[in-house]
Amino acid sequence: MASSSSGLPMHDSHGHGTSSLDFGTLDSEERQETAQDMLVPNCFTSRRHDEDARNRHELPMLPPWRLRERDVITVHTRRRMKTLSVGLVLCLNVGVDPPDAPKQSPCARLECWTDPFAGTPMKALETIGGHLQKQYERWQPRARYKQSLDPTVDDVKRLCANLRRHAKEERVLFHYNGHGVPKPTRNGEVWVFNKQYTQYIPLSLFDLQTWTGSPAIYVWEANNAGIIVEEFQKFCKVREEDRQKCSLMGMTIKAPTLVHNAIQLAACGCDEILPLDKDMPADLFTSCLTTPIKTSIRWWFFRSETRKMVPDVKIEMVDAIPGRISDRRTLLGELNWIFTAIADSIAWDILPTAVFQDLFRHDLLVASLFRNFLCAELVLSSYNCKPISSPAMPSAKRHPMWQTWIIVLDSCMRQLPEVILKEESYENNTFFAEQLAAFAVWLRIRNINRSPPQQLPVILQVLLSPVHRYQALELLGRFLEQGPLAVHTALNVGIFPYVVKLLQSSAVDLRPLLVFVWAKILAVDTSCQGDLVKDGAFKYFLNVLSEPNLPAHHARNQHEYQSMAAFILTMIVKDHPNGKEACLQNNIIATCLELLESTSSQLKQWCIICLGCMWQNFEKARWCAVRDGAPEKLYPLLADSTPELRTAVVFALGTFLSDNKADRSEQASSIDQGVGMMLTSLVHDGSHLVREELCLVFRTLTSNYETQFLQAMSDDLQRQALLQASLATPTGGSPSLLTTSSNVPMSAPPTATNGGTQKRHARTGSAGASSTLSTAAGFFSIGGSSSPESASPSAAARTASTNVSAAAGGGSRGSDWVMVPASVEDELKEAAEKYERSGSAQHGVALAQLRRSSDAPSKDQRQPGLASASVTGGSPNSLGGSPSQGPGSIHLLPPPAAAAVGAGNGHLFTGPGSSAGKTSFANMWKALSLLATDPHLEVSNMADKIIKRLRLSGNQSRNNSLSLPSSPRTSRVRTASTQRLNGSPNTSSPSTSDQPASPPQPDSAPAFQRGNLSRIKSMPGPPAAGASASLSDHEQPRPDGNKSSTIPRSMSVQQFSGNLVGPRLVEDYYNDFQTDLLDVVDDFDTNFLPWMSSSFILSAAEWDRVHDVDSKPNLERDWRLKRNAEIRSEAKALMKDAVHSKYRLEDQVFVNRNSESPLCLLFHPYQPELLAADKMNITVWDWEQGTAVNTVHNHKQNSRARITTLDLINPHDVSLLMAGTDDGCVRVWRDYNKEGGGTQVAAWRALTDLVPTNRSSSNPSPSLVLDWEQESGVLFASGNARIIRVWDTQREQIIQDIPTFADTCVTSLTSDIAGRSSLIAGCGDGSIRLYDRRVPPNDCLVKKFHEHPSWVVKVYLQQGASQGKIISAGVGGDIRYWDPRFQESTAKVNTGMRISCMDVHHHAPLMAVGSRDQVAKIYHIDSQESLGVIKYHEGFMGQRIASVNALAFHPYKMCMAAGFTDSLISIYADEKKKL
Repeated sequence: MASSSSGLPMHDSHGHGTSSLDFGTLDSEERQETAQDMLVPNCFTSRRHDEDARNRHELPMLPPWRLRERDVITVHTRRRMKTLSVGLVLCLNVGVDPPDAPKQSPCARLECWTDPFAGTPMKALETIGGHLQKQYERWQPRARYKQSLDPTVDDVKRLCANLRRHAKEERVLFHYNGHGVPKPTRNGEVWVFNKQYTQYIPLSLFDLQTWTGSPAIYVWEANNAGIIVEEFQKFCKVREEDRQKCSLMGMTIKAPTLVHNAIQLAACGCDEILPLDKDMPADLFTSCLTTPIKTSIRWWFFRSETRKMVPDVKIEMVDAIPGRISDRRTLLGELNWIFTAIADSIAWDILPTAVFQDLFRHDLLVASLFRNFLCAELVLSSYNCKPISSPAMPSAKRHPMWQTWIIVLDSCMRQLPEVILKEESYENNTFFAEQLAAFAVWLRIRNINRSPPQQLPVILQVLLSPVHRYQALELLGRFLEQGPLAVHTALNVGIFPYVVKLLQSSAVDLRPLLVFVWAKILAVDTSCQGDLVKDGAFKYFLNVLSEPNLPAHHARNQHEYQSMAAFILTMIVKDHPNGKEACLQNNIIATCLELLESTSSQLKQWCIICLGCMWQNFEKARWCAVRDGAPEKLYPLLADSTPELRTAVVFALGTFLSDNKADRSEQASSIDQGVGMMLTSLVHDGSHLVREELCLVFRTLTSNYETQFLQAMSDDLQRQALLQASLATPTGGSPSLLTTSSNVPMSAPPTATNGGTQKRHARTGSAGASSTLSTAAGFFSIGGSSSPESASPSAAARTASTNVSAAAGGGSRGSDWVMVPASVEDELKEAAEKYERSGSAQHGVALAQLRRSSDAPSKDQRQPGLASASVTGGSPNSLGGSPSQGPGSIHLLPPPAAAAVGAGNGHLFTGPGSSAGKTSFANMWKALSLLATDPHLEVSNMADKIIKRLRLSGNQSRNNSLSLPSSPRTSRVRTASTQRLNGSPNTSSPSTSDQPASPPQPDSAPAFQRGNLSRIKSMPGPPAAGASASLSDHEQPRPDGNKSSTIPRSMSVQQFSGNLVGPRLVEDYYNDFQTDLLDVVDDFDTNFLPWMSSSFILSAAEWDRVHDVDSKPNLERDWRLKRNAEIRSEAKALMKDAVHSKYRLEDQVFVNRNSESPLCLLFHPYQPELLAADKMNITVWDWEQGTAVNTVHNHKQNSRARITTLDLINPHDVSLLMAGTDDGCVRVWRDYNKEGGGTQVAAWRALTDLVPTNRSSSNPSPSLVLDWEQESGVLFASGNARIIRVWDTQREQIIQDIPTFADTCVTSLTSDIAGRSSLIAGCGDGSIRLYDRRVPPNDCLVKKFHEHPSWVVKVYLQQGASQGKIISAGVGGDIRYWDPRFQESTAKVNTGMRISCMDVHHHAPLMAVGSRDQVAKIYHIDSQESLGVIKYHEGFMGQRIASVNALAFHPYKMCMAAGFTDSLISIYADEKKKL
């Protein structure tokens, strides 16, 4: 049996695969290196990262195995039928031979094993009829039998009428024995008698069809019986043609449909007569159909070769075989048991699946007759007689299984003398043991394209035997492992009733096997849930879940089988009300909650999913879970280390939300809000599975609480609009609008078009009055210069300027102060307090100034030239007057406080001072907004659809008004902002100061109504881009020089901001809404449950890949490992030469032009690939062939994010590409090196508190730097943040946040791969900081070097115990060597130029630096000697290079790649040396 939690042999948790590498072809050193490669884990290769696997949860289209399911797809009505009425018509006329078939003596005389001449003819006829009835009753004891002995036409008519009356719509069997009448005619007639038995009277088959009706089965025991079958079918065709003609004429006729429902079994062909062997019965065909064991043994005995093999067996013994047919422990019973298995195997092998099911699995009597018909063909064929059936059966008389049957008879009959004469015990035959062994051999042969095993029906028969049952179940489980097709095959062959019956068994040793088999079945076909609930069989799995009580050899896998039981129960309750009710009554919720304390992640995972399916749309279970404290027990698991488990918790909590909108109680609403608030913490979870499932939760919440979410969205949008309007010039001067930063996404809800691409627009005011408001992941920052010195928040704040003209005094504000609304003052304080706790003195000053800013200091208390400004919505105060504390107030923020706002990692509008922050819906709205900017395409698309639907619903509910729902607190905002929009901040009319703002006019903007898209075309034009400044009735110029319509004076900020989506202005909303309205469809699903269920069953190809060491994937992996060892072996010899030789890498061996200027370069260590990243795209170059292989478009959501780092994951195996961008996001790509490839494997926001910076051409400013450890699967991320975040990619979770203890950004990271303890960071202030990852975060900084006068370009740690050197390069041009044991640098190299990039060879003593001055230099690490210079040369033949953007050494070859600002990429090597 399998050992994995899903019952499948799988790869280990680190992604190691099966290997069959032949180490004999490698030397000892290569063998050791290859073995090391095999131990390196593969990352991002699990099922959750395989998009193809996630899409393969849908099973292949297979025909249903249940007949009643097939009824839906067939033309004619088909259903499971039973044979309830049997008519036995015997036309024997004992003692009188028919005129056309006289019998010679000796000949066959026995009829139903009775001699008709042993008594009077009448008595003999009755005896024969009684025996025939008993023979049929053996196969169908519950049927109603009627005999008609030597009948007339009227007798047959009455018999057929009675049979049909009793059977109704079920099947009727009509048995006809015509041994005493003439042969059937070509007119379609059989013969019966007149009342005086003096004449033969013809009976028309056409009339017989009418009397018998449909459905029916006919058995014809007569000479030339094939004629009956042919003529019968002709009449059926005539009836069908008549029916069609009447249907065309509009008439209906009442006639049985016989074409598809009539079954016929005939004893011989059209020109054949019945055998007359004196040793066999006269009704040999009937004997084969009703007594196959006795007939076949007698046929076996009279074979000439048989008598020689068993001379002691006499015919009397054959007729007196001991035992009963129904007792499998006796000789006769075991022979019948074996015969059934063989006949089923033959039929399974020669018949199509649908025909096999119809004939052998739905009607007990029909199945027995067709099983015995195969025996009749075997026996009668030896007499040159061919039985006929309709539908026709393929010939099976030469099937190899019949030889097995003869061998079984030989073996059993050899014991017959001892059993009968000596009364010895019968020794069971070895047939079933041999068939099990043959099936095991079939399973060992791994060929996925072969036909199903013919032993499968035998396995089902073995399940009836307690002796072989365990082995049969084990082999059956191994067969079901091979995929959905194998499960479907087993269901078609008839496994279902057997395994249902076995659930009544109390055998402990069968528990794990039955659980395993049922897990496979329900993973493919959940329709079985009704059968398990109906008979109470589900309790078997409840007992396994609560009290496993497994046998000793399965005890170690107890959690595994409990997980399977939980999965089975999940399938039972999934969308099945009866199953939910039954399981609830058996305390399934309490059982699953108790198991949440288990140590098995797989068990907890399926218990949680089971709970989620249990209370989905089932209020009774939901309130039962509330009483048991289910949500509180699930919350701690949101931090579990297994991504699938965290996703399962989100799934369960999502289904836990109440769906009863009409009668939702206050308690239910409170529970829903609590669930939503707990889940908002997962918006930055590293697993996209978690975030996708979180989108479904928000879809439910926004649907159930639409009004509350609209209010939260309205509050958020009004604040953003107010903030934009308040930072404009209040007088007639030039407007000073906030501009969105170009490198980070906005926190407000985006609008996606064309597959999720989000449009963001930046707006700037006039020159000389610039203010930058950057929003990233829910916080705002104010930035300026992008120089390294401006990386700190205080420096960024000093460079920000906003010109504010005060009406009182007419003075000009200082350029370092920023004006913000007073309504967000508390949020700003909260953001600054977070940074005060970090220990920064600058932020402490910022907080103090922020606190003082709200006190409105007097003129003499302020710095010269500075004044506090406020705009009050309720009174006409001047900017220099005392401020109002209303929501429309505007306060000036000093520079350190503004910097603290920019550095804060919280949401701007979620503090306690804002009304939106006081409600849980505001926080949930913020989380949904963040999901809309998620780096993973699926997540962002899902969240974007939710926001679109919510926005559309909000527009529908506003009664033909575009304004969002207003709140009581917005009236003062309207009046204050209206003054600013109308250009009169110093005066106010009574209508604006004493009265609330008038509601929006219905005609101010048309509404967007679903189903009324024609109104969109008649919408008025968008307002002016400068609407946040003073507006008049004339048109205002836009920043791009165009003109647009104006906003009327009467339009309030409520009307103005209500149409915003995020920070965008009204014109963007108008432009995009017409397109978005057509795409508002949020009926998406993650298919998490079907995907998780698919883990219990593999496809045949996956099964082959996992089990077969010689499969193609495993052989390819072995080849890669061997290739890697050879490349490293060649590189070692090359590196030894490099220590003593001087490699001058000045010869250009590759040059090509990239699409844009490359910012990052990376060599693949084992393949001829060079990866070049520009701002948005990554180009894969084959540097040996000089061609571009593929281009990967890294990100579509944020078109302004820039790629700052590249790395390869699993370079030793199937490589994945990892790219980091300066918005803090990391994306992983598969198939990046295939033309047209590039599939996103994973994407997440590695840094959520990244402080964005602007970039200039003179100083690089990476906002995100990464360092990847393949051996541990750990990713280090930092940049313009105050922490170094450590991610475990196996868990997709943050495992540590290491504070940098620096007031500047981190520019480079490197770690100790061998010891996995040291972490080294280069910083923007020129310092080198060493951290010990093993100690607590507050004590992890163990060493600080600070000799670089400026920005550290790169820091590199030489790996290996004998090296351990730290090399760093500063932007000022100095390269320094460090030893952790000393405080000062051990060596210094002065390059004499400003450094823009640097790289160090991983194995050779080489390093290179590049400069913006069109120069690149190469140095020897040990001697610090310059080995070459690549620079711009004058002259006709001189080399011309642009400024150097990026450098990269090949890890194992002596070559270097350089990227330049003119988009050229070159590779340099020494042509005199071997690469």
